[in-house]
Order: sequence, then C-alpha cells, then structure tokens
Amino acid sequence: MNPNRNKKKRKNNKETKSDYIVSADAVSFGIVCQRTINQRKISKTNFGYPRNVIIGFGGKSNNVLFEYVSSKENMELISGFFSQMNGGEEFKIEKPTGEWTDGVSKKRDYISGTYRHLSYKNNNIIIAEKTPKEGEPKIEGDSYHKCLSGLHFIYPPEFSKNNPLNSNMKISKITNYLNQKTFSDLSIASGDTIRLDGTQHNDETYTVLEYTIDSGREILTVTPQIKQDEDRIAMETRISKLHRSNKSVERTQVRPTSGNVVNTQQSQTSTTSTTSNQTSPTRSTTRTTTTRSSSSSSPSGGGGGMRSTSGGY
Repeated sequence: MNPNRNKKKRKNNKETKSDYIVSADAVSFGIVCQRTINQRKISKTNFGYPRNVIIGFGGKSNNVLFEYVSSKENMELISGFFSQMNGGEEFKIEKPTGEWTDGVSKKRDYISGTYRHLSYKNNNIIIAEKTPKEGEPKIEGDSYHKCLSGLHFIYPPEFSKNNPLNSNMKISKITNYLNQKTFSDLSIASGDTIRLDGTQHNDETYTVLEYTIDSGREILTVTPQIKQDEDRIAMETRISKLHRSNKSVERTQVRPTSGNVVNTQQSQTSTTSTTSNQTSPTRSTTRTTTTRSSSSSSPSGGGGGMRSTSGGY
C-alpha cells in the first residue's frame, strides 16, 4: 500500500473583492428625484484626488500634466469636462484646492489658477499650460519636472469653466426641499458615491457630479440617470454616503497527489473515516491484553491459572 496515497496538498487562493460600505447616512422627508436636467448649469466639478501631477516638461516650465485613476466614475467625470473642449480653451482650478504638502516641506499652492487646455488622453490624462492671471499663484522656477503625489493634496483639485459639461452621459438631479441640510450634514461633495433607499423606483447607487444650493434647496447632480421622476416629499427616503472597502476572501482547495481536486468538506469526511479505521484495531488489542489474576476465585483444581476478561479470546 502506498503510504502517500492519502496525503493531500492544500492550495490557498485569496480573492480580493471591492465592495461599498456606508460611512454615513440620514433620513429625509423632502427628496425629489428628477430624471433629466439641463447640463448647461454644470460648470464645476472635481475628479477626486489625482494619482500624480507633473509640473514643467517639454521645455516649458508652465506645462502641467494631471494623471487620474482609470475608474469608471473618473472617466465619466473627466470626459464630461474635457472630451469636447477645444485646444486653447480656458479652465480654472479653484483656490484653495491646489494646496499641497508632503508633511516635510511647507504647505504651498502649486496648481490653483487659470489654464489653457492642450490635450486630453486615455480618459485619465489631462495636459494643460498654466497661464496665471493677476493675483493667481505662479509656477516657481525650481518646479521643473516637479512630481506631486496626489496623496499629499489637502483637497481634491476642483476644476471649473464657463462652458457646460459636454459629455454624452445621462445625468439627473436629487433635490432636498427641506430646510434641514441633509446632504451637507453627510459632507456629500462632487466625486462622492451615494445610495438612495426607500424610494419606489430609484433605489440605486449614484456618483455625485456637483453639489449646489439654489434658493435654500440642496441639489445633487448625479449619474447614472435616475430611472423615473419621483416626488418623495412627506415620505421617508434614506440617503447613504458610501466608500469602497477591499475585502480579502481566502478559499482553500485540497488536492490529492493524483491531481484531482476535492472540496474541503469531502476531505474532512475522508479524514474522519481514516481515523475511525485506525482506532478500531487499537481498541481490540487493548481488550485482548487486559487480564486479571484469578487465583482467589478460580474453582478448586483450577491450578490458579489466569483467565482473560474478554471471555475466551
């Protein structure tokens, strides 16, 4: 019998899945969902924190490259702002969202100010020339080939322009008609992910393009498009602010030496059976070898012999 026959190789596979978890939520009785809105009202947004910002390249100290993560949300936002922008068209990065520090050097506003759009590549690369106007920070001479890690920006850079977002993506708005500032209490801002619950048609996850206040009413411009117009005034609607959480899930596969994969439950059953088979002979041996002296109780003439308690084994 091959002693290695029952040996099994374990292989651990770790899978990481990304999921949304709730960081804050609230209930409002003044929500109205509007499916289609005029995109011309949208002129300001941010794309979250950049991966890197490179200042000074191509022989020009005022050239700036912004690199963002290639996520679906970012691509939609950046496309909406830059995809149909003409070369030379102006945009701005608002103060104080250009402030940066690595914790060692002094805080400094490197990128706030006016820019001239040069090109937009791969849905996540923005190339522009900084053309500061009066009162706006200028790029210092020691900043050529300066690489700013996005982790060290104090705020996500906020982009603005005079023209509308020219994206083809469908956008909608969610309005809070109550005086209670539910959205601001949850610190919801452009680039955030939210979810509605308790609605009749629009329980869904949305990306916020813009947060505004109009005549005291809070308005969120969101994508994807809301499924159906819905008036939720005087009805309970839960709004949740979400963020991503990466969870590592470990799966174990048990592999016999023959190469066939068996699941963990089958392996446990096989192990129990093997243990049972090995235990039985041990018990039998114990019973056979357990004896006692019968000299005091053996019948006369028995010769004081030994007898087994096993009853004749």
